[in-house]
Amino acid sequence: MLDAFDARYHRDSVISDGYYGMYTMVDYLLQMGHRDIVFVGSVNATSSITDRYYGYCRAMREASVTVTEDRILPDRDAEGKVTVSLERLSKLPTAFACNCDVTAYVLLNALKENGIRVPEDVSVVGFDDYILADLAVPSLTTYAIDVDHMAKVSAQQLIRRIQKPEAEVRRIVVSGKLVIRESVQNIQETLHKVRLTVLHAICLQIFRHIAQKSVEKSDYASYAQALFSVSLGTILLICQSDREDFSVGLIFLAKKIGNPESRYRIAQQIRRNVC
Repeated sequence: MLDAFDARYHRDSVISDGYYGMYTMVDYLLQMGHRDIVFVGSVNATSSITDRYYGYCRAMREASVTVTEDRILPDRDAEGKVTVSLERLSKLPTAFACNCDVTAYVLLNALKENGIRVPEDVSVVGFDDYILADLAVPSLTTYAIDVDHMAKVSAQQLIRRIQKPEAEVRRIVVSGKLVIRESVQNIQETLHKVRLTVLHAICLQIFRHIAQKSVEKSDYASYAQALFSVSLGTILLICQSDREDFSVGLIFLAKKIGNPESRYRIAQQIRRNVC
């Protein structure tokens, strides 16, 4: 059997690594900042889809994301035809992990018809590296199956079975590789830029407020102390312990403060945080 497996039947089989292949795809989406990921596939339609679904589940579980029924979007009708209905979704996720490139291609068309842009509004990945992956607009990030190696191993298995009919049954799993194209947006970078923008805006407002109050009271010593303390707390809150953002925020504050003593204290804080 080629790219199919059923434990109830003792037959030689050569299959693609659907489990770890889909795990790789979902892990890539997670690295790009996505957590709201929907699996697109009718889970029990074929053994391949089932394997890929379990790979999706493992990656999500390792990321501490619970897989519920609303994270599964079927892709087959009663006759087995590939079809995707966005109306089944309660909300649009940030990414779709499709069980195959054909399904991904159908999904891309459905998204386009509904005015949803890929990857600007939602990201999509496929599986197989079928010809449609390269022809799709945008071109599809997918998992490439090593078809040549599978064909070679299958031929070897067939010859072996002919020569030794009583030989033990073998199941061979052939791995593939991640192919990165244009259908996935790195929302981790987007969130990073948003946090920095918010950080700078809030710190600037704090600076202006404290400066105004300090000038009104002619209390310049308290000015530096209050500015440092309040702004430091704001940075920690916004950045959520992100070391890079934290340092950028402190440097921003240092440039705004004219008091030499405060500059020195901020420089010390940066050194402790980064070094």
